[in-house]
Amino acid sequence: MPCAARAVALFALLCSAGALAGPPTAGFGPEDILGFARRLARGGEYFRAHTELSRLNSYYPGYIDPGVLRVSELFLLYGGGRYESVLNAGLPESGPGRCAAAVLSADSAMALGDYERALKISRISPDAPCGPFLGGALCRRAFMSLVLLGKTDEAAGLPPPEAEEPGGGFDPDAHAKLLDYARAGFSDLRSPRAALALGAVPGLGYAYAGNLQNGVIAFIVVGVFSALTYFSFRTDNAPLGIVFGATAAVFYGGGMVGAYREALRYNGSIRERIRETVYDEFRPDADRDEIFRRYGIGYGGY
Repeated sequence: MPCAARAVALFALLCSAGALAGPPTAGFGPEDILGFARRLARGGEYFRAHTELSRLNSYYPGYIDPGVLRVSELFLLYGGGRYESVLNAGLPESGPGRCAAAVLSADSAMALGDYERALKISRISPDAPCGPFLGGALCRRAFMSLVLLGKTDEAAGLPPPEAEEPGGGFDPDAHAKLLDYARAGFSDLRSPRAALALGAVPGLGYAYAGNLQNGVIAFIVVGVFSALTYFSFRTDNAPLGIVFGATAAVFYGGGMVGAYREALRYNGSIRERIRETVYDEFRPDADRDEIFRRYGIGYGGY
C-alpha cells in the first residue's frame, strides 16, 4: 500500500476512535440521555435505566449532582434486584443522601431476609438528622425489621415516626392489629426437632406440623407394612418378611424426616404471610418512589 494511502487510513482510524471515545452529539445530549433513563425507570426497566445513567455520567461528568446520582443509582439497582450491590455501596458520610441511601439499603437487606442488618441500618437516624419524611421511613423499617424478627414487644415500644403533616404517617390502631397478628403467627410456629421426635410414632410428627392428612397416610402405610412383616415371619416366609420389614423401615424413617421438613415448611408459610401483611401495611415501595422523585432524577413528565 502506498505511503499516502496508509496515512489516510491511519488518519481515518484515529478520527473514528476519537469519535467513539468522546460524548455523542446530535440527538444525544445530556437531557436526551437523562430523559431516556427516566422513561426506562418509569417503565420498570431499571437495569437499562442504570446503564443509561452511567453512560450520562461518563459522557458528561458532573452534569448530575453526585448526591442525586448516588441515590438514583441505588434506587435503580434495587429495582433491578441487585440488592447486594446496594448494600456493598455503603452510605454517604452525611446529608440527606445518607438517609435516603439508608432507606434503600435497609430495603435491600430485608429483601435478602437479613432483618438484623436492616434493623441496624434503619437506626442511623440518631446520628443523621433525616427530617420527617426520611426519618419516618427509617422508623417504619425499624418497626418492620423487628416484627419480622419476631421481636414484637420491642417493636411496640418504638416511638411513632415524626409525620410531615399533623396526624399523618402513623396509625396506632393499625399497628396494634399488625402486632397482634404477628404475635399470633409466631406463637403458632412448630419446632422441627419436636416434629422429628414425635415422628417416632408414625404420623404423629406430621400431625404436629399441621399436616394431618400426611400423618394419617404415614400411620396407615407403616402400620400395614409392619403387620405384613409380622405375619410373614409368623408363617415362616422370611424373604417376604425381610422385604416388608425393609419397606416399613424406609417409610418409618422417611416419616420422621418428612415431619421435620413439614415443620420447616409450615413455619416458612407463617413467616411469609406475616411478611406479606407487614409489606401491605407499610408499602415501602411508595417510600422508594418518593425518594427517587425528591432526591434522585425522578420519573420526569407523565
